[in-house]
Amino acid sequence: MYEAKMESPSTPRFRGVGRLPGVWAGLCCGSIFLLFAFQGKMGIARAGSFSVAVLFVVGYAAWNFRRIRAFWCVMAALTIIHLAIVVFVPWGDERLPGAVVVPFSMIDFLLSFVCAYKVLMRRISDGRSSAQAAT
Repeated sequence: MYEAKMESPSTPRFRGVGRLPGVWAGLCCGSIFLLFAFQGKMGIARAGSFSVAVLFVVGYAAWNFRRIRAFWCVMAALTIIHLAIVVFVPWGDERLPGAVVVPFSMIDFLLSFVCAYKVLMRRISDGRSSAQAAT
C-alpha cells in the first residue's frame, strides 16, 4: 500500500516538528523564565526564555547532523551569542505586547537557522567533495 521512503544515511536532512521536543522546549523555557522572574528580572527572564526557545528549535531542526562536529560548534557559537545578548543588553522590566516581541523573535530564529543551515550544508558538501576526490 504505502511504502516508507528510505533515505541514505549519508544524506542527513533537517527535521520537521514534533510534540515531545516542544514539551521539552516549553519546560526549559519556562524554567529559565521562572528562574529570573522570581528574582524580579522580568526583562532578562523574557529574553532568556525566547533565546532558549530559538536554540531548541534550531537544534531540533538540525538534530540529524549531530554526528558532525560542525553541528556542535554551531550550537555552541549560537548559545554563546545568545547568552552574551541576554546578559549584556539592558532589558527593561516593562511588559511588551506580542506584536513587538514576535518580529524580533522571528528575525532571531531566521538568522540562527540560516547560519546553522549554511555552515552544516557547507560542511556536508565539503565532506562529499573530499570523499569523491579520494576515490
